[in-house]
Amino acid sequence: MSIASAPLRIFFAFASMSCLAASAAPEGSSSLTALDASPNPAVYGQMVTLRATVTSSMGTPTGTVDFDDGAMLIVAGAPMAGNTATYIASGFLAGVHNLSAHYSGDVGHSGSVGLATLTVGSAPSITVLDLFPNPTEVGDNVSLSATVSGNAGTPTGSVDFSEGPTPIVSGVPLNGGGVATYITSSLTAGTHTITAHYTGDTGYAGSTGMNTQTVNNDRIFANGFQ
Repeated sequence: MSIASAPLRIFFAFASMSCLAASAAPEGSSSLTALDASPNPAVYGQMVTLRATVTSSMGTPTGTVDFDDGAMLIVAGAPMAGNTATYIASGFLAGVHNLSAHYSGDVGHSGSVGLATLTVGSAPSITVLDLFPNPTEVGDNVSLSATVSGNAGTPTGSVDFSEGPTPIVSGVPLNGGGVATYITSSLTAGTHTITAHYTGDTGYAGSTGMNTQTVNNDRIFANGFQ
């Protein structure tokens, strides 16, 4: 054996050791995350259960899961029980939500991501129209007051008031209590069917309330004439 060939034999010895180390590395340490959202579809204001199930061919993964709605974090570090992390969320606006569950991994398993799509529909709203005072005389002020309510908090947005197809006023904003008010003195003598149409918001569907206003023309002035 020549001296020149010795380093070459040492190199092959190390190469062989490296191959042995690679073959001894654990296999199947990757993880798979499946995300489920229930109920789906849901309605605005409804509680939605997010469930991430993490599996692996090498034992049961442990650790935590982050749940996201698009780029917005829903919750970080939801702990796993067994191989499942669960979180109950609310406040999803009406529309389609691209959800993701990010498993962080542990000492024996790599992280992974599960995806799901959640569809949320608008919640129904109720609009009640109050007219005050009622009846009135020609030229009197009449308060048109629309109260909008729902089962998932106070609606926001605006109300359009009309008489039949004729607009009275559009876009009257709801206050913090869900009430839109407009005062008019332009109603003529007769019976008026007034409509309040709530246009809806990011969580609530629109709704309509109706009421009837009576306007009299029998006021007697000081000179004895109407």
